[in-house]
Amino acid sequence: MFLPRLGSTILLLLLLGVSVFAPNIYRQNTFYVLLVLMTFALTRELCSILKEIQMPTLDTFLPYFIAFCSMICGLQVFYPTRLIIILILFFFFIFLFLGFWGTVLFTRNSAEAVRKLFNTLTAGMFIMIPVVMIIMIYTLGEGMNRSVGFNLLFLFFILVTKTGDIGAYAVGSLSNKLLKGGTHKMIPSISPGKSWEGMAGGWIFTILLCIFFYYYKGLIASIWAAVVLGTLFYFVGMAGDLAESSMKRAAKRKDSGTTVPGIGGIFDLVDSLLMTAPLFLLVFVLQLIFMRFGLVFFNI
Repeated sequence: MFLPRLGSTILLLLLLGVSVFAPNIYRQNTFYVLLVLMTFALTRELCSILKEIQMPTLDTFLPYFIAFCSMICGLQVFYPTRLIIILILFFFFIFLFLGFWGTVLFTRNSAEAVRKLFNTLTAGMFIMIPVVMIIMIYTLGEGMNRSVGFNLLFLFFILVTKTGDIGAYAVGSLSNKLLKGGTHKMIPSISPGKSWEGMAGGWIFTILLCIFFYYYKGLIASIWAAVVLGTLFYFVGMAGDLAESSMKRAAKRKDSGTTVPGIGGIFDLVDSLLMTAPLFLLVFVLQLIFMRFGLVFFNI
């Protein structure tokens, strides 16, 4: 189990490195391909979980459709200021909405068909809304990279979300050994491995990372902003992780899938990112609105 996990971790870090640090065309293409493939796998895993809790979807159709949607939305990475891309997205979602209601028309009064259709719509929105937000974060980072030479903002988004997971796991494991299994469990009914000791460790690690980004390239505006951002992103990311754990327990499974050898499924990998992406953009919007009153988190 260790070697597959190690191999998967190294490969994922390499792909992340290319998506962030490689020359423009290589990093953008790498991000685009990863986006489509991971969205496809994530949708398959979610459909499988929903099926096991008696919420069937159009699972043979939805993964391909959501991957296609991410392909279209991902064009924004390559053409961030092109009006034609915005118009394509606008008309695409208009026809999607009309197509949904047209499909309802042909369900022939079947309650099961309508239920499956709405389950499918909900699952699609659950994935596409944060995926579009992640694309927006990556595009914002690409717009800022002229001054640093790489996608610093997207790197921060990934690290500020995942550092808490890594810190909590490391501190929780160490505490468990030192206390000989006597760590204080947070919510054992949802996630038996999470402890209050690990939570505190992950929180501290995330704040330290934000302080590092305050000094490195001056991405974070101030120390207080680093503490606030570290706190917000850690607890929101942890909420996403716990929510996904709750879904898996409802489906009576340990992992969301087997897409990533040694680690589990794509859903296991990105659960916290799906929660922090909306928060990330909310922070940006609040800064734009209240910047005149001195509310500054990022130096953009």
